[in-house]
Amino acid sequence: MELTVTMAQKENGHIIVISGALDTDTYKDFEKKVTPIIEESPGRVVIDMRGISYVSSMGIGILIKTRKVVEENGGAFAMTNLQPQIKKVFDVVKALPGVSVFKNVEEADDYFDKVQRGEVSG
Repeated sequence: MELTVTMAQKENGHIIVISGALDTDTYKDFEKKVTPIIEESPGRVVIDMRGISYVSSMGIGILIKTRKVVEENGGAFAMTNLQPQIKKVFDVVKALPGVSVFKNVEEADDYFDKVQRGEVSG
């Protein structure tokens, strides 16, 4: 299965929408497209996973690496719109402890805005 990666810049960061399968065959495509964004001190990076139907261990690995680079560059990392079967995989392997997972991009934006206003701790 193929992977589609679409990126949009927002005021305080980037939304990366991925669709298809994030697996052994596609994770390098994801990495190649996302690396320039996450290495530029991106602020917020929200991975919208509404279109992901399958994720392998290599897919989980590249998401962990993405989170690490974003946070090392002073950014905030979150994922949104995980399909139930994908969320279950992350829950079972406890692959991304401490990562904020939101229902949608709007919920993530609202949370990040509250953190910046000091209404909640990040």
